[in-house]
Amino acid sequence: MNTSRIDSLDKLYLVVIFAFVILLLMPFLITNVLLTDDLARVEEAASFKNITYFPDYLFNFLNTPTMSSRPVSGFFTAIISYLTGFNEKLYYLGYFFFIVSIYFVFKLSQSFTNNIFFSIVSTAIYCLIPIGTSLVFSPLMLNSSLAIIFYCSSLIILIEKKQITSTLFFSMLFFIFSVFSYEVFAPLILLNLLLLKKKRIFYLVGIIGFILIYRQLIGPHVFGNYSQQSNVSQIFQIKRNIIVIFEIIKTLTYDFLLSIYRSFLAIGYFTFYDYWLLFIFNLFTFYYIKKKNISTEFSNQLNIKFNYFIILGVFCATLIYFASNYSPNLFGYDNRTLGALRLYVVLTLSYLLFKTRNRFIIFLVILIFSVSAISVKNAWLYSFKSNNEIFNKIRSHNIPKHENIKMLYVIFDQKNADLQNTFSQQCNKDRNVFFSDSHFILREPMFFETWEGKYYVRRLGLNPDIKIQYYYSKDENKSRPYYLYDLAKDKISIVK
Repeated sequence: MNTSRIDSLDKLYLVVIFAFVILLLMPFLITNVLLTDDLARVEEAASFKNITYFPDYLFNFLNTPTMSSRPVSGFFTAIISYLTGFNEKLYYLGYFFFIVSIYFVFKLSQSFTNNIFFSIVSTAIYCLIPIGTSLVFSPLMLNSSLAIIFYCSSLIILIEKKQITSTLFFSMLFFIFSVFSYEVFAPLILLNLLLLKKKRIFYLVGIIGFILIYRQLIGPHVFGNYSQQSNVSQIFQIKRNIIVIFEIIKTLTYDFLLSIYRSFLAIGYFTFYDYWLLFIFNLFTFYYIKKKNISTEFSNQLNIKFNYFIILGVFCATLIYFASNYSPNLFGYDNRTLGALRLYVVLTLSYLLFKTRNRFIIFLVILIFSVSAISVKNAWLYSFKSNNEIFNKIRSHNIPKHENIKMLYVIFDQKNADLQNTFSQQCNKDRNVFFSDSHFILREPMFFETWEGKYYVRRLGLNPDIKIQYYYSKDENKSRPYYLYDLAKDKISIVK
């Protein structure tokens, strides 16, 4: 049996996977769903649209603390942002990169194993698994999708091509592009080194040398607002490292299972469209798995066994949390840093599934994850709907004019502003007004950040002189006087 040959049924199911993802994202495009950082990015595109000369626009866009450290993904994001200034719908071109990254995950799985069935099942799970859900539903996270594309390309070259100087150069180049798209992939260089049969020092020094030259010389001198996202000094904070280890374990066990549980509770919110999507996708999945023979025979040119390699991949994917201010978290927009971990958890899980040689278990896992994907999609849509309702209610009030008041704070329930507790306790209790709602799966992004209000102020024609922020967006004393909007009572008052 030739497990490396792709047949017509394999191609059909691959098409079904891509179609499922596109149909999953389609409601976001139709209803113009924007949350958290995407709101800021679209608003920034609107403010930059007077810069019609693209090179000037590109420099202004890259000359920011976030984008200057990610020049590769920053370049592509700038193109989309520039186009968004002419038509907001074009912002959703960011989803294109996630769809393309799916193909590269498939090709990497194929290179690792030469087993088409394994590769396709891994690809399906990669699209559905509730780890790093922001990578799927946030167009801005094209930076992580680009990093996946370049990282997979870097490994594929090492596995499939003869390791001569020219191929090593392209592998190095793609890895550097991956890091300059999203730095969370940097620790995975250890895996590249394992695949090398020679010139490891040349490969390592070349990559690290170029990254250091950019970070220490090029970036700071070209961009006045240059900033690095990594913080290597964190490695030496033992107490924090212990906390990170527990957070990683909790994220991949309790939080992961909790998200699955909440996904099934949210089935009651499925629409006809959701049920149809779930049924059609899993009908094809069942047929595909039923017709294929499960082979656990993997062949490749790895210098280390595949099972050891992918487990080491999970370990390397967690190293970024010890050398940065990022934290491993399935919840909210914080899960955007889980791209590398998502990839290797998927490969590890797929390997364990294939070792069972049980078609029903493989199908059941894909079914469960497809329910989760649809539930999380609905949770993002619900969060978007909730944000719209907050600002539409604010607009419905005739806010009294007061020349000394320039701030309006939103609190979900004003009684949470009177607690004699720490800021984080007050904040969590107020947010739980929403997150106790069974619509939410992974505390999907709500109106929390300081930069989110500008978009709604412009779109709804609110007074641009008044900044609208969530009451607990910052842990600081409020400068009085200010307007306070109590969502629970739908009431605006003046706090003097």
